[in-house]
Amino acid sequence: MKYQSKIYAESLLEVFEKKPQAEILRNFLRLVRKNGDFSKLPKILYDFKKLYNKKHGIKEVRVEIAREDKSITNQVQDILKLKHEPEVEIKKEILGGAVITIDDEIIVDGSIKTRLQNMFK
Repeated sequence: MKYQSKIYAESLLEVFEKKPQAEILRNFLRLVRKNGDFSKLPKILYDFKKLYNKKHGIKEVRVEIAREDKSITNQVQDILKLKHEPEVEIKKEILGGAVITIDDEIIVDGSIKTRLQNMFK
């Protein structure tokens, strides 16, 4: 049987919340493989992470910067009062500045690339 990745993720979250054990995870992986859905595993884990974070009030923050710069990520962490470091993605094409995304929504786009694009519109 083929199931949507979100259904697998919801099931895993429900079981995992009760008793997070390696054996439960192994059984879950066997079930996914038995159902012929093993290729969906990356999407299942992505959906699981989203559901887990939402349930526990964890904001998923991503900072895109042109080069490694701990001061920017530290500032974002301090301003947003995060208990964990934001995910950092190096994107040279933004040229400079930063793009801050929270839960897949762009909150701040202070990249030089966007500023230049806006200047020539």
